[in-house]
Amino acid sequence: MLLGGLCAATLAAMPSSAFAATPRNARTPEQAIAYLNQQRASYGIPPVTLDQSLLKPECNLANHEIAASFSPSEFPWGAYVSPWSNAPWHEQILFDPSDVAAAYGVYSHFGQEAVLGARGAHWVCMWFSHDWSQSGPPRFYWVSEASGPKAVPASLGAYEWPSTPAQDLGLPNPTGPNISVYALGAAATQPEAVATTVVGPSGQTVPTHLIAKYPHAAMLVVDRPLQEGTSYSVTVTWRGYFGPNPPEVVDQIQSFAFTTAREIRSQLKLLNGGRKGGRNRVWISSNEVLGDQKAELSVAVAQRRCGRQLKRPRPGCLWITTRRQTKTIVLSAAKIAMFAPTPSPRRRVHVRVAVKRFRNEEGFVKGAGASLQLR
Repeated sequence: MLLGGLCAATLAAMPSSAFAATPRNARTPEQAIAYLNQQRASYGIPPVTLDQSLLKPECNLANHEIAASFSPSEFPWGAYVSPWSNAPWHEQILFDPSDVAAAYGVYSHFGQEAVLGARGAHWVCMWFSHDWSQSGPPRFYWVSEASGPKAVPASLGAYEWPSTPAQDLGLPNPTGPNISVYALGAAATQPEAVATTVVGPSGQTVPTHLIAKYPHAAMLVVDRPLQEGTSYSVTVTWRGYFGPNPPEVVDQIQSFAFTTAREIRSQLKLLNGGRKGGRNRVWISSNEVLGDQKAELSVAVAQRRCGRQLKRPRPGCLWITTRRQTKTIVLSAAKIAMFAPTPSPRRRVHVRVAVKRFRNEEGFVKGAGASLQLR
């Protein structure tokens, strides 16, 4: 569940002991801000500093700026993904170039979770301070997802509360990219994005809509999914007080380009490496795109049981799984070895390695799996 809003007040941070123990795989505030600044830098957006004095003693519907629930077993923040991926209004706040500092906290509950239907989830919440009076000439920024300008999702099935840009516009899900655009600068007083054009590789104009919720920012929604692995150029017309003193209302043009993400094939192989030290050795190999990626390793042992050895005695024999172990491993572009129990005529060993679909700097890497049965 993803929640977004603007709060008017800030409170001093409570000591860390005031918060419930967080899941082992949750990011620290320092890690979260490092990921955030890496993602902001990929779009040329200035970094933020960590300021935990902005943190609240609890996170709830009334006081949060952006919040997201997550399963304790999976925490969605990395180099190319944030807890607010697929939530464009939330990411518009997260990547706002007027942000100068941010607070980050992980909470064991959200104030209205019973209403929002997220029982048992943990929550990550953030608050920001802004510099609304940034000096200098007008400056323009844009952002579309944490994956970066060379891996913008071609199709976006947005999901957030209370509504997505597509819902606000009455467009069906999924749409094409949802792109946040911003205008900053001392002379850029209350600018408004009034027109936009998105052009594809063959010169065709792509249907779009503009919608705004916050000052100095607008959301550009591409009506329909785009082609994968394709470059597009964008122009946005901003109307505001951009002129010299005394200021006058003029139009300024923002221009940029992006490339949609492509599907990247991944590959996993398991090979029987023979016995060593009385146990069977299994080689795990993967292609380069999976290097340093986490995968789930499962080893299951099945026993051959017959007749009265079965819980429900019956003629003949069956293979019954008697033991299963699962752990997380880190893959490598080179082969790595692991050991499995030695099979026998009455025991089989089944090894499986699986990696889920994930994002990188070029697009979406397909999930992969490989199995090997030792007999």
